[in-house]
Amino acid sequence: MFKEPLGGVCPPAVRRPPVPQVLRDALKDHPSLIAELQQALNAIELAPTMNKRQRFDLFERATLSLEGRLETFVARAQTELLAANAAGDGVAAARARDRKALLLRCRGEGHPELIGFFDLRTLPPDTADLRASVAPG
Repeated sequence: MFKEPLGGVCPPAVRRPPVPQVLRDALKDHPSLIAELQQALNAIELAPTMNKRQRFDLFERATLSLEGRLETFVARAQTELLAANAAGDGVAAARARDRKALLLRCRGEGHPELIGFFDLRTLPPDTADLRASVAPG
């Protein structure tokens, strides 16, 4: 915590998860899609004082945000593919088909990086976990 000049306390610095590198690499030719993914993640704020349960909840929100946005991208590509096919535009259809295939491959990617961002491997267990592991006696 940081002290403000008038004696108040500022909240600890928050961090927002970045788009996982594996997705940035896969979508490098589509910077607007990367920007949309980052925008979805910007609503998630990680504070250093959060416990393991809170961090896990944020991890779930982050993965659901990414997966939901990727599903939206797939639906857009499908719409573009149908429109290109209806117009008889083979080049646009091939481009939309390739983008849709790429986006389908991207689903479910980036979880290990997000697990690391939210420190889910390194945090000590919650108190409830400790009580469960202690044998009476």
